[in-house]
Amino acid sequence: MAAKKKTKKGPAKPRGSGGASSKKKAPGKKAAPKGGSPKKGAKKAGSSVKAKKKAGATRKKTTAKKGPTGKAATKKVGAKKAAKKAVAKVTTKKVAGKKTATKKSSKKKAVTKKTTKKKSAAGSPSKVSPGEKLTAQGILKKRAEAKKAADKKAAAQKAAEKKPAGKKVKKVAVKKVSVVAIGESKQASQKGGAKKGAAKKTAPKAEVPVEVETKAPPAPKQRSQPVEVQEIDVRTEKEQRKRLPSYRPKSYGKKPKPASAGEILKILIKFLGKAPTFKRELKGLPLVHLGMFCVFAVGGNPPKVCLEAVKRLVEAFPDWNEFRISDPLEFVEILEDLEIDNLYNRCERVLEFINDVYQDQNGVDLEFLRQSDTEDRLTILDRYVSLGPALAHFLALGIQGFEGVLFHYSWARVVQRLGLVPRSGSPKVLLSSFAKVFKGKDLVTAQVNLIDLGEEICLSKNQSCRSCYLVLHCKGRKV
Repeated sequence: MAAKKKTKKGPAKPRGSGGASSKKKAPGKKAAPKGGSPKKGAKKAGSSVKAKKKAGATRKKTTAKKGPTGKAATKKVGAKKAAKKAVAKVTTKKVAGKKTATKKSSKKKAVTKKTTKKKSAAGSPSKVSPGEKLTAQGILKKRAEAKKAADKKAAAQKAAEKKPAGKKVKKVAVKKVSVVAIGESKQASQKGGAKKGAAKKTAPKAEVPVEVETKAPPAPKQRSQPVEVQEIDVRTEKEQRKRLPSYRPKSYGKKPKPASAGEILKILIKFLGKAPTFKRELKGLPLVHLGMFCVFAVGGNPPKVCLEAVKRLVEAFPDWNEFRISDPLEFVEILEDLEIDNLYNRCERVLEFINDVYQDQNGVDLEFLRQSDTEDRLTILDRYVSLGPALAHFLALGIQGFEGVLFHYSWARVVQRLGLVPRSGSPKVLLSSFAKVFKGKDLVTAQVNLIDLGEEICLSKNQSCRSCYLVLHCKGRKV
């Protein structure tokens, strides 16, 4: 501080020194004119030179005095600047270190993001994508999704490994040949193709794998198959064997017209035909032959022709075993010259009836039915699907000489809806009232035709009244 003050004030000037300050203090003096006296001019010039020399000497002295103090001050200022520079360098180094550290951390984060993406693609449930938040619910969802995917893959592999249940496959062994599964990916198939090519090169005479499919034997229709399939089979059989033609009247009328029993029987015979009886000729006939006669006769075929057809078929085959093994076309060839309606279907039904009897009794014989009751006869004959309810009823009436009335729910339902018989829950009352209404008429044809109508059209539920032959005379119709 002392040196600075000295430099500001400076040393004391000598009195006789003629410097710049002396010139500035005397601004009012003027130089002597050129045309003055020479002596005075010379004196003045000499004095000015001396004054300049003195001023130079004083300047050297002042600079010599100022010199050491000025250097010290400059050294101190330089030290301070150096210290500041050092501090600045240290700070820049720290900032550079921080930047490098941030760069390294950013690189590490990028690497971790890549690894997390790869792991998430591979199916790791714990890692979460960088866009999502790390919450407990999100992690649990990811784990659940991964588990579901793993379960699906395992199930697909098991299904591919399992073989189809109804077929047995026999494979021929081949050396160095790889069989590729159907459900594998394209890469696996390409690898398998390459392996096959290599195997062909090494062993050119290798055999190709052959798959032989052996179909399982067909299951029985009524026992092993489910109920729905059984119902479908029954419907198809009914459609094949039904003898009811389609019918649709032009108009149903506002109200049903009442009709007598004779008029209703005429309408049934018009559409369904008769169930003829041949009492004298059929007395000593075996019951199996009687059943064959009923199959040919129902629908209005003449009884003599039907009896002739039965005799020809029995004489054509020496044994029932050969009869059972034969084809319906053989029957048609034997009976071509006889005038029988719908011959092929009837021959097929006769063959099925004989087979049903053989499977049920282990023989072709029904003579034991003569000694049984009417109810037992009907229950036994209802087992034979080839006959159906109407033909079974017809055969039961033939066993007792085609006389009387046998109760059946189908004809009872139709007669009560028509209004011919009063409604009753007792079979005995219905039998007596039916015999009174149809007295003196063809009772056998009435029973058989009404049973057919009740089994196919006039059902207990969902009856098809619009296609019924008796819809114009039925009191309980639903049109």
